[in-house]
Amino acid sequence: MQRPFSTTLALVFALAAAPVFAAPKMTMEMKAEKEVVVVEKGKQVKKRVEAKSQASGEVVIYTISYRNEGDEAATNVRFDNKVPEGTAYVADSATGKADITFSIDNGKSYDKPANLKYEIVNAKGEKEMVVAPPEKYTDIRWILPQVAAGGSGQIVYEVRIK
Repeated sequence: MQRPFSTTLALVFALAAAPVFAAPKMTMEMKAEKEVVVVEKGKQVKKRVEAKSQASGEVVIYTISYRNEGDEAATNVRFDNKVPEGTAYVADSATGKADITFSIDNGKSYDKPANLKYEIVNAKGEKEMVVAPPEKYTDIRWILPQVAAGGSGQIVYEVRIK
């Protein structure tokens, strides 16, 4: 049975007017590893293994792999990550194609390291503001300007077990 022209035409207009739902869809996966020295073919080689257990003084490397599985670029993608309790951030270890800032107040505010200051009482008993050392960092923030559709990458940071 043939449809009347007007019904077919109405269907075509309805499809053409339907909204297109293109959107970014960010996914991520995090792994915690540590470097160990193993002997392979008679030579000592550094290798990363899953950090199932940690001892005081060891460094744990956190790698966050991200991917935009959507069909549109994601812009100003933000990753906020806590420095785990019982650890201290390792200076200059945060990497990634991003603007990287830190917090010393549990994520209430973020800034570049030189601007992270807190108050101490000096030897003279006077209050003064000093730049926070990396051990004081509580959180790390990465802001990626853009992740293309189908694009992916990694951000990394290290902590030392207290």
